Amino acid sequence: MDTRYLRFSGLSWATEVQEKEITIIGLGGIGSNVALPLARLNPKKLFLIDPDVVEEVNLAGQAFFNNHVGMKKVDAVAEVLYSWAEYKKIVAIPTLLTEGTDFGEITITGFDNMNARKIAFTNFMNSPAAKLLVDARMSVDTIQIFTLLKEDTEFLDIYRDKWLFSDAAAQTAPCSMKQTSYTGSILGGLVVNIIINYISSSFKAFPKQIMYNTNNMLYETV
Repeated sequence: MDTRYLRFSGLSWATEVQEKEITIIGLGGIGSNVALPLARLNPKKLFLIDPDVVEEVNLAGQAFFNNHVGMKKVDAVAEVLYSWAEYKKIVAIPTLLTEGTDFGEITITGFDNMNARKIAFTNFMNSPAAKLLVDARMSVDTIQIFTLLKEDTEFLDIYRDKWLFSDAAAQTAPCSMKQTSYTGSILGGLVVNIIINYISSSFKAFPKQIMYNTNNMLYETV
C-alpha cells in the first residue's frame, strides 16, 4: 500500500487535486519552486514548459542539483520531482511560449519579462478550456502573485490595464539581487495554496493579489 499521501488523504481536496492537469510555464526561481510542493500532491499530470538550460548561476535560487548544470530545465525539474516525490506524470516541453498556444484549465506562469506575461494573458483569454491563470512574480526580497479567474472580468481588466506594463517601465534589479531560495520557497507554497483553494469544492477563498516583502515580513492582499 502506498502511504505517501496518507497524511492529507482525509482533506476534501485530496482526491480532486489528483484529477487535475496543471501547467507550469517558466522553470526558474518561480516555476521550479512551485513544482516541488505541487508534485507531492500527485496531480493527474504536470505540463512543464521552458526552453532554457540550467546554469551554475541558477543553483542558489532555483530547485536544481549541481549535476543538472547543462541540462534542459524541463528535464532537470522532471528528475528532481522523481527524486523528491517519485512523481513522473510529466510532459516536458522545452520550447518558448508563443502566441496562440492553447491553455488548459490551470496555468501557472513564472516569467522574468513583461512580454511573456502579455502573451500568456492573451493565450489564457483566448483558450476556451482555461479557467485559472496564476501570474507569480519575484525579486530578491519581494513576491507578487496575481490570481486570474476567467469569470472575474472586472479584475481581468484591472490586471491588463495596470499590471501588464512594458518591460521598459519595469524595475530591473542587478544580477546580484535577483532571487534567493527561501523567497522562492515562500512563493511556491503560496501558489500551491491558491491552486488547492481553487480546486477544493469546500472553499474558494483566495485573494486576487498577494504582495509579500521579506524585509518587513508583511503580507498585503487585495
